[in-house]
Amino acid sequence: MKDRPFHRAVVLECRLGRYRYVLTVKDAARVLLREWPDASPGAKHAAACVAALAALKGGQSPAHARRALVAAAKEAGILSTKGLEEFETAFPDRIGRTLPPGRSAQHGQA
Repeated sequence: MKDRPFHRAVVLECRLGRYRYVLTVKDAARVLLREWPDASPGAKHAAACVAALAALKGGQSPAHARRALVAAAKEAGILSTKGLEEFETAFPDRIGRTLPPGRSAQHGQA
């Protein structure tokens, strides 16, 4: 399974004031399968899981997996446009790329 980057980060606010920056298909799969909020996942969550795993295997594009993740995050009420704006302001040269060395995308505070 090959990790593939998203063209633009997806920022989730799973806990109040704590952002999760999803930059790749592998990040998306990890969030969807291991870090999703405890509330009962909806149908779009299940579809996003399938899309992320298919993209990791090369059967779907990263863009397809990203769209599915965004739909699931909207359904769960955890998509953060504010967090995305802050990320892109802080890292304008990193849009669609990974964070600089030493910076973690895992549960970072913006």
